[in-house]
Amino acid sequence: MNSRRYPLASLSQRRLRRLRTIERNAALENNAAAGGNIFPEVQNHLADIYPADTVMEDDTMHMFEVNNETESGAETAAETEISEMDMSETDVPEADDEEADADFLQKISQWATEGISIRKVNEILNILRGHQCFAYLPADSRTLLKTPRTMDVQNIGGGSYCHIGIEKGLTQLINVNPSLIETDTIRLQCSFDGLQLTKSTNSQLWPILMCLTDFPSIPPFVVGIYHGNEKPTSCSEYLAIYVEEMRKLKTDGLQHNGMVISVIVTCYVCDAPARAFVAQIKSHTGYFGCGKCTIQGEYINNRVTFGEVDAALRTNESFSLMVDEDHHVGRSPLLEIPETQMVSRFAYEYMHLVCLGVMRKLLLAWMKGSLNVRMQARKINLLNERIVGIAKLMPLEFARKPRVMQEVMRWKATEFRMFLVYTGPYLLEGILSSSLFKHFLALHYAIRILLSSDLVNLDYGRTLLKYFVKKYEVLYGRESMTYNVHGLLHLADDCRVHGSLDRFSAFKFESKLYQIKRLVRNPNLPLPQIVRQLHEQSFFPQRVHAMQREILRENKVSHRTLPFDLEGPGYSHYPLNNATVSDKAPNNCVVMKSGEIVVVGIISSRNGKIYVVGKPFENTSSFYERPAPSYNTGIHLASNLLDDKLWAFTDIRGKAILFSLS
Repeated sequence: MNSRRYPLASLSQRRLRRLRTIERNAALENNAAAGGNIFPEVQNHLADIYPADTVMEDDTMHMFEVNNETESGAETAAETEISEMDMSETDVPEADDEEADADFLQKISQWATEGISIRKVNEILNILRGHQCFAYLPADSRTLLKTPRTMDVQNIGGGSYCHIGIEKGLTQLINVNPSLIETDTIRLQCSFDGLQLTKSTNSQLWPILMCLTDFPSIPPFVVGIYHGNEKPTSCSEYLAIYVEEMRKLKTDGLQHNGMVISVIVTCYVCDAPARAFVAQIKSHTGYFGCGKCTIQGEYINNRVTFGEVDAALRTNESFSLMVDEDHHVGRSPLLEIPETQMVSRFAYEYMHLVCLGVMRKLLLAWMKGSLNVRMQARKINLLNERIVGIAKLMPLEFARKPRVMQEVMRWKATEFRMFLVYTGPYLLEGILSSSLFKHFLALHYAIRILLSSDLVNLDYGRTLLKYFVKKYEVLYGRESMTYNVHGLLHLADDCRVHGSLDRFSAFKFESKLYQIKRLVRNPNLPLPQIVRQLHEQSFFPQRVHAMQREILRENKVSHRTLPFDLEGPGYSHYPLNNATVSDKAPNNCVVMKSGEIVVVGIISSRNGKIYVVGKPFENTSSFYERPAPSYNTGIHLASNLLDDKLWAFTDIRGKAILFSLS
């Protein structure tokens, strides 16, 4: 038997005893053939390894007597059959043993793809292979991870490009998530963006990413990657392979298990420089840089400003015909894809436009702007005190905690979003002047409308954004009417086409760019490193349900008496969609479907169903009344907690943040 392939530790006890019996008797036979003399130390060693009370069984001895008769030519046909059956069972491993080996190999392979260096993987493989149980493991990580030996890298646009493929990415996702083909059409979003690899060099990546429009929980996948010391010098070369594959998919569809699935790109998500590059239009700093309307910019104080709010809108037809020659710098290769709509499908997404654009611009104006909008030093200190006070009150869904105003230049997009959408009205009340605070609330309220899934007040959101842009010029000056401020006028129209702002934001693509950057372990030849690791990770795609965090931890406080005839078990955390509800602050405030705001104290069960026990607030009202009552967008002023009540966990509509005004 090959011990390298079938280690002893992986065999059942019955087969292990049989294997030891075979080896001992083989040694005895060899000794008998040599004259019957065996060295005492060898005999003692065999006795230690194969104790007589475990291996010298009658049925086993009978088997070896038959084998001896076979050697002398005296066995019968029936005995020959029995001997061959016994020996074949010994030589063939059990199916469970093979499955256990394959499962272990799968787990260690997946572990090795999670940011572990090649040297460390090789070291652990050598350590494991030193034990006979793991002798079947490969000696090198490249064999373990099925690392490709070659890849198709092309020199284009002043750098190198590797195309991974749209069809390949979709096929991998479908194999893991069959629900993707329940409909006959797969709708995609596409993103183009640049990524600086290091601060000390010009080395940069320009990945092409795609995600599924109707399955937001599935992360984006990589279609192709360009690497160079600058952005691609030729847009046509950069997009050539992508355009060709999209044309084929658009014409023939995606072939999968005999099915033909339609593939369409519903939206292109880019920041302003990337949009100008792939659409081949004027930059956002140009006089005709707006991709949605025909406004002409004005040069004021070393910048191009856009003061008009009612300019004529561009159409997909006028763009394809290049009617406005001042707007175009060339013909976009994307127009070669059938039915590509270059105006409506290039949406203004709010991560760059609003969070990193307008919100940061407002905060800097309040910190260092002109005297008519700048906050006093004592007001800034008071604002910082409030920020520090709420940092410990933020639920775990917020990956970053609030930072003081002096750190605003280092804030990330999620921090600006948190300030604008959630904490801003609470932090700024009584600190900003009345006119500035009302102006900020117009933007805050409009964005909350556009972030809602129903978009029932979309027209009012458009009206508020138009008011905000007009008032912005009065409060902050005409020279501050830059591209980002003007872009607010077109957000509502994009929401009408693509849904709420979160459905076509760049947050998910930026997270993928960060993951790609982490794949570079050595500054030399970053593109092959990334492509090889993406290939290795493709064997372990994430399922949809695996992306939802589930924290189920049974309560350790067993002596507590459960009210309302609850039986248990109790839980300290329980998952709610993409959030987690806890029995302790700051993760225990929820909003019920009935509209009640509840502070949860107990999460338990009865008859297999989950319930929460909590204290509802007696009085709720709006935190602000203008531009509209805040309770319309889920912001309340609550007071006076009542006694405990019982709710089914399914009655929870969502999770809330709880701040104390005192």
